[in-house]
Amino acid sequence: MGLKIKLFRSLQIAGAAALAVLAVFAILWYFFADWLWLRLDRADKNTFSYYCSLDPARKGDRFYRYGQFYLTVNLPLNFRTLVRYIIPCDRNGKPLKPAENLVFFAPYTNNASRVKDYAFNPWQLKFAEELGCSIFTLTITTNYETGGNAPPYYQISSGWGNVIIKAMNQIARRENIDFLPAFANGESSGSNLAQMMLMQFPEKFDGACWSNGNYFEQFIPANRRHGILAMNTWYDPGCKIMSDVAAAAGAGNINVINTQAPAPFVKGQLRYHFVDDNNYKLMYQFIADLIALRNNNNGVLPPPEQWPVEFDGVKMPSEEFAAIYKSIPYEAVRKYYQKSDDLLIYDPGNAEKAVLISRVNSKLQNPGVMDLLYAVGRRGGAGAGFLIGEEERIDYVPR
Repeated sequence: MGLKIKLFRSLQIAGAAALAVLAVFAILWYFFADWLWLRLDRADKNTFSYYCSLDPARKGDRFYRYGQFYLTVNLPLNFRTLVRYIIPCDRNGKPLKPAENLVFFAPYTNNASRVKDYAFNPWQLKFAEELGCSIFTLTITTNYETGGNAPPYYQISSGWGNVIIKAMNQIARRENIDFLPAFANGESSGSNLAQMMLMQFPEKFDGACWSNGNYFEQFIPANRRHGILAMNTWYDPGCKIMSDVAAAAGAGNINVINTQAPAPFVKGQLRYHFVDDNNYKLMYQFIADLIALRNNNNGVLPPPEQWPVEFDGVKMPSEEFAAIYKSIPYEAVRKYYQKSDDLLIYDPGNAEKAVLISRVNSKLQNPGVMDLLYAVGRRGGAGAGFLIGEEERIDYVPR
């Protein structure tokens, strides 16, 4: 019996010791996990810092530093986040001058696995390859309910804004580079995150552009100095929300360029929540122009009122940007949303032929009409006339 008691007490002591060790480990992990992951990553850093050419078709080769690290965040559904980035550099690994321009790609819902697998898509790589920008993104594990009463990750109260700033600062320290105020870009719910960063940290960002978000806050006075491009694919759920927010911003002297592009045709269907090539072109040109404006103004982005082009009631950063903007048949779409009963004349780029539309009803949010309008406008300047009734079918009739 005495032996059994001694054995039992020994097991108790061993169990208590094991729990104590686990408790100490948990405490150390909580406070030093970031340091540990960074040390492990630093030890293997050369595997992420190597020479490559992002576009073999280009003459000559360029060098890039690829990096990644973990940050412990302890936020709903996320114990830690993986940060991934690219820094254009010379053959010795020193960041090039344009690399001080930093672009943050805000992840959208259920985007974490893509970031883990290949970090950046070809369109995002263009910013590093063609503009020489540093680029980064991170993983945010999400679901559509977030979990419990936690706010969505694209709201300030979620805490993700502070994580993103911490990631930016960590990249700067790791790569010994002083970034200028960054630019944020997003698609879908990443659009909402891009706007959030512009509002929560207006001094850390010079501008943002996005497409197809559907949760937006009213802009704040601090956003008057920013470059803001807010887009949707027409008939996307966020169209009306973004249009209203942009109108309110304009009334408050905040320059928000707002437009809607046609839906892309994907796998036999028109997809109204997908981002159209026109939107990608506008976002790329927008950031390129803001960088150029900043470079020509001693590293400080001039306020929109000093931008060189005015069109459609807003200031635009370049003639090249305005040309892409004008190529989208947004005026006709906007007239639909505004319930205008006027005879509407839309010139698709050929002064001799135009699309004529006469409305007799007030049902405006009809994606078929918008798609039809775009198709006609892209038929080499062909024109057509329509009479739209309550139940009338709309067919394309060449003139």
